[in-house]
Amino acid sequence: MVDEENRNLRDVQNLNFLVYEATGTTHLPLKYKYAGLTFHRDETLLEHVWNKCGTGNPPDYFKAIYTAVEMGDEIVIKITNSKNWDGNYMLQRVAERHFSLQRK
Repeated sequence: MVDEENRNLRDVQNLNFLVYEATGTTHLPLKYKYAGLTFHRDETLLEHVWNKCGTGNPPDYFKAIYTAVEMGDEIVIKITNSKNWDGNYMLQRVAERHFSLQRK
């Protein structure tokens, strides 16, 4: 089920991701602090979700697929079969503790 909060997230164009427990994450709302994406080398993507108290026993993550393709000077990441992240993204920045994507 997709709720209003996730619909709003889908409207965000620029996304900044921090490494779990990185400096600056302690102030984040729980729904963001304990959610996120894990990109595996085999092009499997884990979409982590924060399970609120009283929501039963939903999974901690959902599996999706991603591909990363160089297009000139850009790297485009395509995500499919996810709950909230399907689409194309341009990789904007990669650093040791964070990375940034922009919806394409």
